[in-house]
Amino acid sequence: LGVQKYIAGHYESAQRFFVAFGRDYPSRAVHTAIALADLARAIDIKNKLIDAGALPGPRWWYPLVLDAEPVATALPGTITAKRGVDLSVQRERERMGQLFEHAVESLEKAIRLEPRHRASHVLLAVAYLAAGNAPMAQGVLHGKYVAKFGTDAASDLIASMIAAANGADAHPEKLFAALLQRVDTGTLGDTPLPERLLRFGAYFNYATYLRAHGQGAKAQQVWDRAAERAQVSGESLLFRAALTQLNATTQRARPLEYAPQ
Repeated sequence: LGVQKYIAGHYESAQRFFVAFGRDYPSRAVHTAIALADLARAIDIKNKLIDAGALPGPRWWYPLVLDAEPVATALPGTITAKRGVDLSVQRERERMGQLFEHAVESLEKAIRLEPRHRASHVLLAVAYLAAGNAPMAQGVLHGKYVAKFGTDAASDLIASMIAAANGADAHPEKLFAALLQRVDTGTLGDTPLPERLLRFGAYFNYATYLRAHGQGAKAQQVWDRAAERAQVSGESLLFRAALTQLNATTQRARPLEYAPQ
């Protein structure tokens, strides 16, 4: 039920199911699921604040991959459900920060339970990055993930987004272009994220970066390339996203209506 609610975008309701399940069957996967519910809600608030002009953009796509096959593991302590958000901008910003903090705490618990679980490290870097803390995201990515597991397409995706957050001196465009080449040729490495989501994230975020830096024509070329690749590979989500972007009348990337799973 929690997984279904999460996929439908009902994150607060999903979290209640995850918390209830975790009381009897605690595990790394349950902590991760609770963290993802918090992350999804925080990113939703962040996107609304960006649209309202209360936060700088652009709107990125973050790889929030849910683990639907938990294994029971004994955990200390209890987990409580989170409350809803206030409508004022200031309270929304405060609530967003709290949700990001809760997500980081849950992911750190998950990593303590299973230190070799690769996806948990990726999600922890994503949590810091989405919260606007690029230095901590970089520390997790390089100091923990890459140091333990090496580089792969997932680490390259996060590294490209961190570079975009750090500015032009980090050469994000070069990193995004290299990532696109990697996913198109299938040289992903031993990655914890599904190939189709990595490809989607590479195209979407590269085009988002280009549009945000006044390169709308080049972003269109990226989506042209995505549509061609998706047509050949049969990836319907990527193909629909590419068509939506190519048919857009503005230079601003349209936000997704739902998170791909």
